[in-house]
Amino acid sequence: MDRERLKEVQQTDLTDSKVNQEFVDWLRNKGPTWLLGILVVLVAWLGYDRYQQWRQGRQSAAFFDLEYATKVESLENVAIDHAGVASVPELARLRAADTHLTAAVNARDPDDGAITLDAEGVRKHLDKAEALFRQVLESVENDPRRLLFRLQALSGLATVAESAGRFDQARQRYDEIIRLAEPVYPLMASQIKARRDSLDGLKNVADLPERSSVPRPSPIDPLLRDLLDRGGSDPS
Repeated sequence: MDRERLKEVQQTDLTDSKVNQEFVDWLRNKGPTWLLGILVVLVAWLGYDRYQQWRQGRQSAAFFDLEYATKVESLENVAIDHAGVASVPELARLRAADTHLTAAVNARDPDDGAITLDAEGVRKHLDKAEALFRQVLESVENDPRRLLFRLQALSGLATVAESAGRFDQARQRYDEIIRLAEPVYPLMASQIKARRDSLDGLKNVADLPERSSVPRPSPIDPLLRDLLDRGGSDPS
């Protein structure tokens, strides 16, 4: 009986020794690879977490700068400094373009309302507004999720063209707005149709209208601005 027991103990010791040796061999041959893999995963996770924190901080800083930018130059700087951060560049450029357009519409300097703009000053602000609206359009026109920005940019370009007496170009812009807005924003499309149909009555205006006859911004502007301010998203 004792011999049988001793034999069992010896067999168990041999089995345990074999298992231990196999584990040691595995650690020697494959252990470093596994440890390296675990380390890589850990570093990647820490890196992603740091990236998310950096991204959130960057967005917060961008929207903070946008919120407190009050002059055209500062808005344009926000668009440049925070390029690629959410929709901050587009929002900043739209606000800057609206400021230039309002200055042209009212024939008043955007920084000093007491200064009246002459025809050259009005034209200068129209050109700047047009350039900014074009930048926004180019950045969003291939993204259906940003339809509101596209409509706002097109509306601004149509108003600039109308103000400069380029009525055929304004009509093309209005037609494009109607085509894009009608399926999802029928009220906007209806208002823009009325705006487009009024162009014929303006064609006899001289090269650059006087202050009293410069067309006011399209009726789509306040509607779009309200949607954008409330964080509205496109149904598409």
